[in-house]
Amino acid sequence: MKHTKFIFIVILTLILTACTNSKSLSGNWQVTALYVNETAVPVITSNIKLTPTSTSSLFTAKGCAGVNLYNADITVKGKTFHASNMVNTGFMGTPSEMDFEDKFFQVLMNSNRYKIAGNMLVIYNEELDLKLELGK
Repeated sequence: MKHTKFIFIVILTLILTACTNSKSLSGNWQVTALYVNETAVPVITSNIKLTPTSTSSLFTAKGCAGVNLYNADITVKGKTFHASNMVNTGFMGTPSEMDFEDKFFQVLMNSNRYKIAGNMLVIYNEELDLKLELGK
């Protein structure tokens, strides 16, 4: 009987930790790096705040993309991370700020996959060879 309880607790723990997608993605993420063709682009202070919705695969996102503030819906399916319904303010920055922001939005809107490793979230747009790294 003791072993049955132990096995039940272990299985329950595994099931609960397997469903932590919303918990692990939730929170405030700061952009730490952006790569284009494996070359680092100077990072402009930017972030994403992800909040889960009642649907396990949908999050709301808001933050600063360098110059402009934005809001979006983020859909997570499998290992894809895709923004939709994005709205942002329309301010202009320097050419380098606007270039960074353009690439930032390209990764969010067209990502092929993402991964979480510890306190790091990495979002990929492999078609355009873009990679965005974020930390908590």
